[in-house]
Amino acid sequence: MDEYVKSVKEGLKESVSFFGNKNKQNREVWVLKEFLKYLPVDVQGTDVKESDAEPNDAFYKDIGFQIKEIQTEGRKRDKEYKDKFKSINEETKPKELLEHYSPSHIPLSDVLHRVRDELERHRNEKYKNNTRNINALVYLNLDDTTYTNTPVDTSLIGSELGNWQSVSLVTNNCAVVLSYNDDSNKLLKPLIGKLYVKN
Repeated sequence: MDEYVKSVKEGLKESVSFFGNKNKQNREVWVLKEFLKYLPVDVQGTDVKESDAEPNDAFYKDIGFQIKEIQTEGRKRDKEYKDKFKSINEETKPKELLEHYSPSHIPLSDVLHRVRDELERHRNEKYKNNTRNINALVYLNLDDTTYTNTPVDTSLIGSELGNWQSVSLVTNNCAVVLSYNDDSNKLLKPLIGKLYVKN
């Protein structure tokens, strides 16, 4: 097997494992670490850990977060990686694995309606509206999309923000704290509305 093809197959194998059900807690910790990478905070290795009780999925120091991923509608990521992994064999040529990547580059505000709708659904279905003490961290994982360094219009989420203790968001190239409803938090409160974009 060609070395490039072999490395792609190994990467897919790792992805199948990472996105499997058994690895859910590790993914949640990873999302929180990705979010914190954007913020002007000094994070040590032991500062982030998994949670052993709802509603928190992961902690930064003593601050718990409920992690909610939003994917492209209809995407079945685990099946996608498994199918790609199975399709690679000894005869696969490197050029067969090359994929064109031309992402849309849009303002984050353009997709905040998705965040609003998913938070509302999550609140109603999982927590029966009892979310005032939950810090929601949304991982917005939409295919072929990156986000511009444009101010975020939180009014597009509207009153939904008031149903959570805080709402933060991380994507593949930016992070933002959208709201915080308690003045006591020294991490999130000063960061509200500031969009941190990876160049």
